[in-house]
Formats: sequence, structure tokens, C-alpha cells
Amino acid sequence: MAKQITDNASKSPVAQEDILLVRDVTSNTDKKTTVSGLSAAVAANVPEGGLSSKSLTNPHQFRVYRNAAFSLTAGSFAKIPYDTKSYDTGSNLDIVTNTGRFTAVTAGFITLMRQFT
Repeated sequence: MAKQITDNASKSPVAQEDILLVRDVTSNTDKKTTVSGLSAAVAANVPEGGLSSKSLTNPHQFRVYRNAAFSLTAGSFAKIPYDTKSYDTGSNLDIVTNTGRFTAVTAGFITLMRQFT
């Protein structure tokens, strides 16, 4: 079990060339990287809009929107056929065959946010 560093005030700041030991849980091996190498890998995988504590623990995220024009009739209900994906970390969202269908792969609560303009 890794030990959490709690007294950061007395520690010197890390340098880009500092070496870090990282556990690869897929292959069950330890690997070495530098602070700059880890920073580049994290930056390359940050979804549009940034990270939050919830996004770090949720492997099933997506961002989808309607790029083409779409009209609604006042007082009616309609499915909005999303046509563009920014990211889909778990490949759970279909915008081709079942337009806009998200397939939940784990039990629990799902939060969906939307914005209409």
C-alpha cells in the first residue's frame, strides 16, 4: 500500500527531471517516469473542460452535442439527435446507429447535464 505524503510544507518542490515510481496495475509491474513525462501523459488525456475529483474516479464519461441545426415545435417533445462527440472514455455512447444512446455499464447513479441555446 502506498503511503500518502501529508506534510508537504516541509518538502522541497519537485523538479521536472525528478524520477517517479508508478505502478502499472494492468501488467502488475513497477515503472519509472519523470515528472515531465507524467505531466505530458496526464495533459494528453485531460477531457475538454478539465478535471474534477469526480472525473478522476469515474471511467465512464462523455461529452456530446448537436453541431447541425435542429428545430423544435413549441409544446412538443423530441429526441435530440446528437451528431458530435468530444470524448467518450468508455466507448459507451453511440452517435451513429442509436443516435445519442448512452449504455451504462455499472450500477449506480448517473448524472447528465445539458445546455440549450
